[in-house]
Amino acid sequence: MDNPDGEDALTKAAIERKEGGNEQVRVAAPGNQVEDRDLIVPSETQEIVEPVAPVSSTSSVPMSRTRQIQTVFRKALFFPSLAYNALSEKFTSRTWYNRIDNHVILGALPFRSVIANVAATENVKGIISFNEDYEVNPRWYATSEEMAKLGIKHVRLPVEDYTASPSLTQVQEGLKFIEDVKKEGGTVYIHCKAGRFRSAFFASAYVIASQKLRAEPAVLLVQEKRPQMWLGPKQIRKLQMFHNSLYPDDQEDLLVEPPKPPSVPSTPIP
Repeated sequence: MDNPDGEDALTKAAIERKEGGNEQVRVAAPGNQVEDRDLIVPSETQEIVEPVAPVSSTSSVPMSRTRQIQTVFRKALFFPSLAYNALSEKFTSRTWYNRIDNHVILGALPFRSVIANVAATENVKGIISFNEDYEVNPRWYATSEEMAKLGIKHVRLPVEDYTASPSLTQVQEGLKFIEDVKKEGGTVYIHCKAGRFRSAFFASAYVIASQKLRAEPAVLLVQEKRPQMWLGPKQIRKLQMFHNSLYPDDQEDLLVEPPKPPSVPSTPIP
């Protein structure tokens, strides 16, 4: 199931610049070895049209009826899907987390035991959460104070589950955080609920910035490390625009989404 982002301002600007060409995006399967390169963090002065940032559950902006229903839906699915993650780890080949390279781990929501374990065994010194408020309840998720006692820095970049992916501002903040932890010799654990969509999108953006790959090869690399991750065409397109904003001399053609089917008339046509 695709998790719709909608066409944000960044998408529309890129469409105007890129659409019309029929050339397909070139995809090269990544190798097994991940090179250790410095991150290219987008500068605030770059000519990038900022996408609309997701609204966190603490926002004072009134929610529409549709958004209220979506929020209820996401909350209702939280515990069943979390249980599914736990059962999948126990009875399938899926793991709770996977290392992407020497500096980043992509995983599911880490309980206190997982956080203590990765701090001791994986040199984790930073955690980035893309969860909404209700997903990181202190009843099962360690507070920033608890993490600090383990020598772990913590940043939250909330993104709505099922309906959104990280904004450009959130990607920039996350990349800067990784660079800071990297300078201290540590690893960053990035996660959402399942480590499949929101945090996988960010992990792909990280690979684009750190390995200078195009969007689809970056996604393939992350998927090679964590097979259960999934991104749809809208997210690939958004990553392509992120790549183009970083590498103006290596512009990749944007994926063209299939046209929507015509709407069915409500009354028969004579």
